[in-house]
Amino acid sequence: LRCTLPDEHAAPALTATPAISKAITMVSAETMVMAFDIAGVAVSAGAACSSGKVQRSHVLDAMGVGDAAAHAIRVSGGWATKQADFETLADVFLRLYKQNA
Repeated sequence: LRCTLPDEHAAPALTATPAISKAITMVSAETMVMAFDIAGVAVSAGAACSSGKVQRSHVLDAMGVGDAAAHAIRVSGGWATKQADFETLADVFLRLYKQNA
């Protein structure tokens, strides 16, 4: 994973980071959320509009993703997100992938 973040001095309104969805088909979204939580990374298995619920994303279902939605997590950053945060995310994601490949 390679992430390029905006200049740290840029105005927050100009540095919005879109949400992305990633899946590892061998790992449930719930397992990934727990692994990221232990590593101190906040991710979600559901849509942003259903925060706090442990269920697959109805948005991904509506997009026709199918069963992969049960293995997908939602990741987004904000104005205070640093490159190191995304590096930690990538490290945990790769560890989960390697453990289940």
